Amino acid sequence: MQTKFLNAIKGHSWRYFLAVGTIALTYYSASQFAISTLTLSSEIYPMWPAAGIAQAALLVFGRQLWPGIAIGGFLFSMSVPSANIATALISAAARTLQAWTGTYLLQRINFSATFDRLKDVLGIVGLAALGSSLINSTIGSIVVCLTDLSNWSNFVRIWGTWWVGDAMGILLVAPLLLTWQQLPKVPTHRKKIAERAIWLLLLLAVGWLVFCSRTRAAYARYPLEYLPFPLVVWAAFRFGQRYTALSNFVLCGFAIWGIARGSGPFLKHASSIPQALLSLQAFIAVIAVTGLVLAATVAERHQAEAALRSSEERFSKAFHASPVGISICTLTDGCFLDANESFLRSLGWERHEFIGRTARDLGMWVNSEDEPRLAQILQAQNSIGNQEIKIRTHAGEVRDWLLSEELIDLGSTECVLIMTSDITERLRSEEFRRAALVAEAANRSKSIFLANMSHELRTPLNHIIGFSQILQEEARDLGAEELIDDLKAINTAGLDLLTLIKGILDLTNIEAGDIELRLETFTILNVVEEVVATIEPIAERKKNILEIQCPEDIGSMHTDKTKLRQSLVNLLSNASKFTYQGTITFAVSRSLETPSEVAKGGKRLGGYRGDGQAENTLSLLSSSQEWIVFTIKDTGIGMSPEQLARIFEPFMQVDSSSTKKYGGTGLGLTITKEFCSMMGGDITACSELDKGSTFTIRLPAILNDFSQSTEKSDK
Repeated sequence: MQTKFLNAIKGHSWRYFLAVGTIALTYYSASQFAISTLTLSSEIYPMWPAAGIAQAALLVFGRQLWPGIAIGGFLFSMSVPSANIATALISAAARTLQAWTGTYLLQRINFSATFDRLKDVLGIVGLAALGSSLINSTIGSIVVCLTDLSNWSNFVRIWGTWWVGDAMGILLVAPLLLTWQQLPKVPTHRKKIAERAIWLLLLLAVGWLVFCSRTRAAYARYPLEYLPFPLVVWAAFRFGQRYTALSNFVLCGFAIWGIARGSGPFLKHASSIPQALLSLQAFIAVIAVTGLVLAATVAERHQAEAALRSSEERFSKAFHASPVGISICTLTDGCFLDANESFLRSLGWERHEFIGRTARDLGMWVNSEDEPRLAQILQAQNSIGNQEIKIRTHAGEVRDWLLSEELIDLGSTECVLIMTSDITERLRSEEFRRAALVAEAANRSKSIFLANMSHELRTPLNHIIGFSQILQEEARDLGAEELIDDLKAINTAGLDLLTLIKGILDLTNIEAGDIELRLETFTILNVVEEVVATIEPIAERKKNILEIQCPEDIGSMHTDKTKLRQSLVNLLSNASKFTYQGTITFAVSRSLETPSEVAKGGKRLGGYRGDGQAENTLSLLSSSQEWIVFTIKDTGIGMSPEQLARIFEPFMQVDSSSTKKYGGTGLGLTITKEFCSMMGGDITACSELDKGSTFTIRLPAILNDFSQSTEKSDK
């Protein structure tokens, strides 16, 4: 406790001591005032205002200012005749302990100095006025009797006088100081100012009339002491705790003044002043507690009403701003009382057309059995959660709703709160997703079927092609030249069909991810010569000139040789097929590019992962890389922009209207594009109608197999 006390005053010495001195001076002055003015008979006083001042000071400024009360109490005790330092110290300690204990107990219940809660009033009455005041009265009475200042036979009378005086001081002075520690705002409304002025004048007039007037002959037989009650009730209902505490203090002052003047209702039925004071204290205690309790009850009611209004405002804002459709209808007839904008917008109704009508009147029910079914569930469970129903909008459109209903009580009317969400699009998305899954499963089945079919067809086709070649040789040996053309046609048809089946099988394997790269190092010039040897007969049949532009020192590359050769053959075959008496240029070059140059050009850096997929990211290579560029340019029929945009799609041909003229399956470019992607590169095309086309393949000179390199590093 000493540490807390020192911490409280550290750095604020002058302020602290100024506050302590002020409290001590105020306490001493109030005690002297009570002795000189409020003592109506020998050592009898109706209230001890210093106790209320001490209690209010510690509640407002904190318990660390208890030395102010101790000093004030000590100085007052020393001013009493026949007092000594020991009794003064004990008396000061008792007064300080009383105020400190009352403050501690009130702070434990989260006491509020505004007295706007009933527990605050009960706390100041029970814990402070009736509870902590027992400390000073008990210790003080014992000290008085022990020091022979009074006989032990007077112990009960002394104890009662001190206890009632301190309790009355706390009950009347502490609420007044606590509620008026900050001056209220001056009302600007004239009616409020006039009402307060009238109330104050009536309070003063009635207080004087009841307690201080000596002309009692005409009204002595009437119980006028009850006349101030309406004014206290008026203050409690209209003005709050400030004016209620003020009215209690003013009435107490008039009552004490009246007894001192020898007037008032309490002397009328009393045989002595002590008896009159006892009646006065009982009267003041009743009127004070009643007024404070009534004002606190009114304040709590006002708070509850304000909270209710705030809650209603928040509900109204949430109701109308909610994206969820919300409406309220009566339980008995189902008439809509209110609906937010989301609800009305989802149905397409205007508010004036909607309110006051039922769902049946509006034609909302698509399934007529939904209405009685929901009503039965609601009556049995008081709520319905997440029911999917179909609702018809104002425009006649049928929408799917997720509906929840709950019974609510709006005064005397039992209503239903309806919350809805339009889930039409969500259900459609789920249907699309299920359809996509079905389509994906069908596509997988198609791929499996095509793979199996292609495999089964290749075996008899190979026999047909082989036997047609044998029959051609036998026909030449037998001199049956007239059969050779027919046998060549059979052979050509078989080769075309085998090519088609092989393309379908390759595409199917690509879609299924079953194709892997077979990496090897080879000389580029050898691959070019092999491809040219395959293409030259085709080019010659169309009377095309095949130009080869490949440096002899082009070097080697590390990639899948078979897929590279197939890709080049596909492009050169297409160039020969769609060019007649033209020129086909096949150029090969090697270039060195840094990752930044590749990224700037929108190109790709590639590496093979070893699982049939290429790594296409700039982060794989931090240094420069060599690229091999294959360019096939022709002077054939070319393509329009629309055709060029779809050239790499499966089963797409340059000119579908001339399929019979040029032939083909439309799979070659698709397979070539997939192969280039797998080998870490890409393929691009540019073309102009009737002027020719140019296809460019870019592949890394060395395709990195990251899976293999990882295994080597682990070893």
